[in-house]
Amino acid sequence: MEITKELVGIGQLEACLRGKDFASCAILVGEVLVGAKAKALKKAYDNLKLLKRGCKIAGRSTLRTAPSAFADTPCGAHKIPGFPRDKSKITSGAGDCQACAERIRDNLGDGKIVRFRPAGPYFGKYRGQDTDGWNNGYHVVVVLNGRVYDAFTPKAGESIPEYKAQWEYGDIINFEF
Repeated sequence: MEITKELVGIGQLEACLRGKDFASCAILVGEVLVGAKAKALKKAYDNLKLLKRGCKIAGRSTLRTAPSAFADTPCGAHKIPGFPRDKSKITSGAGDCQACAERIRDNLGDGKIVRFRPAGPYFGKYRGQDTDGWNNGYHVVVVLNGRVYDAFTPKAGESIPEYKAQWEYGDIINFEF
C-alpha cells in the first residue's frame, strides 16, 4: 500500500491531513504535480509517435492508406508480427483477446478498447469458424477512426459494417460500437 501511495503521488496525504497547514501539504502538492506531469508526458509521447507516422494532423487522428514520409507503416495499420492470425485458430479458442487488443492499440498509438458479449449463450460463427472454444464469454477489439481491429482482421482493420458482417449473428450482437 505504501509503495502504491508513493507511485500515485499521495505518500504525504496523511501528514497533510494531520497537520492541515502549508508546510505539511507542500510535499504532497509537489508529488501530485509530478504524477500529473508524468501522465501528461506519456500522452504527449503517444501523440508524438502518431505524429512521426504522419497519422495525426491538427490534434486529431486520421486514417490514411498511403505510407507516411516518416515511417514504413501506413496510418491506421499496425505492424505486429503474427497478426492477422489464421482464421483456423478461431475454432481452437480466441486466446487472450484483451492482451491482443492492447498490443494492437499500443502499436497503432491510439484507439478505444471495446469488450462485447454474444446476444445469446454463444457467439455463433466468426469468419466462418465455430467459436465453441471461446469459453470467456466475450470478445475484445480496438476501434479507431471507424475501423475495427482484432487478432483476425487485416493489419489495416475493417470498417465497422465489414467487421460485423464477419459474425453469424452480427445483426443481433450488441458490439458497443
